[in-house]
Amino acid sequence: MELSQARPSCDASALPRLVQALGASELRLSPLAASLVSERLARAVDGSLLEQLALLADDGVSSEPWEHLEQAGFMRRDMSTDQLEAHLVELTKKGGNTRGVMRRLVLAHCRQRNLDRALALEQELLRLAEDGGREPLTPGLLAALMDAHVHHGRLQQALEYKRRLEAHVSHKQSVDQHKMIDLAALLVQHERSAEAMSLVEQLSPVPDVSRVAMNCWRLLSAAADTGDSTLAHNLLHQLVTRGVTTQSAYNLGQIIRAHVTAGDLEGAVDEFAHCTKTHRLAPWSHGLLLEVLRLADDVRRQQLLDRVIQQLSHLNGTESAQCQLALAYAEEGFGSAARAVLESLGPNALFTDKRLKRHCNRLAASGRTEALAQLLRVVPNRGARGLVYWALLNAHEAAADLGGVEEVLRLLEEEVGTGPAQGRLFQHAQQLAGRLRGQ
Repeated sequence: MELSQARPSCDASALPRLVQALGASELRLSPLAASLVSERLARAVDGSLLEQLALLADDGVSSEPWEHLEQAGFMRRDMSTDQLEAHLVELTKKGGNTRGVMRRLVLAHCRQRNLDRALALEQELLRLAEDGGREPLTPGLLAALMDAHVHHGRLQQALEYKRRLEAHVSHKQSVDQHKMIDLAALLVQHERSAEAMSLVEQLSPVPDVSRVAMNCWRLLSAAADTGDSTLAHNLLHQLVTRGVTTQSAYNLGQIIRAHVTAGDLEGAVDEFAHCTKTHRLAPWSHGLLLEVLRLADDVRRQQLLDRVIQQLSHLNGTESAQCQLALAYAEEGFGSAARAVLESLGPNALFTDKRLKRHCNRLAASGRTEALAQLLRVVPNRGARGLVYWALLNAHEAAADLGGVEEVLRLLEEEVGTGPAQGRLFQHAQQLAGRLRGQ
């Protein structure tokens, strides 16, 4: 049976035999094929057969190549949104069947977060529906619309699409895990953590956890924003148990951050110590150091700081821990303390440490030029200073800050014994200043 040719009026008598043969042979079909059959042949077969077909769908079965053909009119799969809109206009003028192109447009506009246009197309599809008693949208369309509402923070509307989706016979084969995780994050943001946990408990294992890593992190971050460390811990436990994510430093860090959000720095340090001992990881270590350094109580600050550095030393070695401490000192304005730590490590401190480059890139990306300038004043190694200079220039370039670039040029001119690396750096700074002056 050629599914791409199937229409609601076609003869579906062969479908029961096909489903029976697939089950007996332990063969499976792709979720998209199951969804397509449900859409095209729903009125030609009974619901029990569609349920059997849905059970045969397997995420591991590829949908290449024919299922990516446009299902109504064989439009090119690489058509842009503008081309699809133009095609819709032409079909409308000719009185042709516009449902296929409108479905593709709904998906395209949902991906681009053009929610208003997607909803307008949905209304037109509803108007064209032949059977008012049956859900006229496919599970894929419902899931896309639900996800678009989640992206725009519209919880109630997203939950309504979820309800319609769950009423569809083949919905389980059409919902990507990341959409449900994002919905759970929105529920947490709206203080509906019990519903979020219920969604997470229904997740299925994913073949490649990296594909939903950012979604899981956003969910845990939403929990951390509430200051509920127990919620963050339980969500991570469920995600790991369900085979959706791992106990990575990024994920564990959100439990620590939840303690900080709640004002429980001692609890955050305790959680950090637990992670270093149990998981051999140092999650959110830099953020934790910054939070400890912001304490007004000198005694409490030093006690907690010593505990964090002790754990970092056990895990990564004393020199690495001291380098990380120096970076935190410099960022928070403790210039003398940062300089003292680096001088105690010798003139080559941080020179080969990739942490410095990552740190400088992070500060540059967030426009933290003052923090970079402070770091420049405390780093003794000339090569390491070059990394800070490059980051400063990148930050000034992003902000189109000619004055900042000229200040870097002045500092470079004052450097003694400028080597080849600094020479290239100086040339780049001159060229950048010239471009900014010409703007």
